Amino acid sequence: MTEHFSFGEFVKTSHKELQAENTEQGHKFIDNMRALANELEKLRLFVFRPVFVTSGFRCLLLNMHVCGALGSQHLTGSAVDFTVKDFQDVRGLSTIFSWCGDHLNYGQIILEQPIGRKPWIHLGLPRPDRKPSRMIFDGKEYRDV
Repeated sequence: MTEHFSFGEFVKTSHKELQAENTEQGHKFIDNMRALANELEKLRLFVFRPVFVTSGFRCLLLNMHVCGALGSQHLTGSAVDFTVKDFQDVRGLSTIFSWCGDHLNYGQIILEQPIGRKPWIHLGLPRPDRKPSRMIFDGKEYRDV
């Protein structure tokens, strides 16, 4: 899709039983995934390090399996969760989160810090029905920043 991001990265899942369905359904939303990949390219050029997609497109079955939100932008390939090499702890991702909030085109950006799990950043494409939002999830609640 772009120099550093492939379609395969955006549809990959650890749930092997859903991989074929997720890949097949993902083709319908390749333009959205490409738009996200272009935003991630900006970040990669800035940090000059790999950006790891941890969750991109999710077909309905996969989204249900991972208990994703019913209206999740992942369902249309319009959201991506990611980390960055050498910035994978909360402190490092906080720096990345701030930079992304100031330099990327987004509708929603969240620094996710679930209790007992490694943190990641969620990036969603702009939506015409919502203002852009920046949030932090501390494992208990979301708060605007």
